[in-house]
Amino acid sequence: MAVEFTDEQLAYVHSSIENNTFLEACPGSGKTEVVAAKVAKEIDAWEKHPGGLAALSFANSATEELARRVSKYLPKGQSQFPHFLGTFDSFIYKNIVSPLSTDLTGYVGQNGDASIRIIEPSAYIGYRTENEISKRGRISAHHYSFDPIKKKFIFATADQKLDRALNS
Repeated sequence: MAVEFTDEQLAYVHSSIENNTFLEACPGSGKTEVVAAKVAKEIDAWEKHPGGLAALSFANSATEELARRVSKYLPKGQSQFPHFLGTFDSFIYKNIVSPLSTDLTGYVGQNGDASIRIIEPSAYIGYRTENEISKRGRISAHHYSFDPIKKKFIFATADQKLDRALNS
């Protein structure tokens, strides 16, 4: 079933991407469908390579729904690459945090994947320093960081005595 847009919705879909356009409507009025049609239209007409556009949302569920609807409007088999449909935090992580972290640490990755994974606070990482930390018990991953300028670990556990010993 083809979607029939109102004149106002069509005006939004065909508006210039170079201009700011505000879309406001009540719940259930078809905003997601209109935005999906607009994004698909822009992807299909995109000529500013190697760059791409970013359609961002706050929730994964909204991103998944938008991506599903955008795919519906794109010509069959057309990729969304190099464009980005995702959440604000995934965009920041993928395009700013991960590349910067990779550059700072020199991590070359494995099997072509150089992304640095975020570690859960409950994760334990085993390593050795001059103080043989492994003999002092396990240190949670969120209780230390690495200072790339001084090239040393900085510990911040809840135990000041342990921190002094580990940071010495």
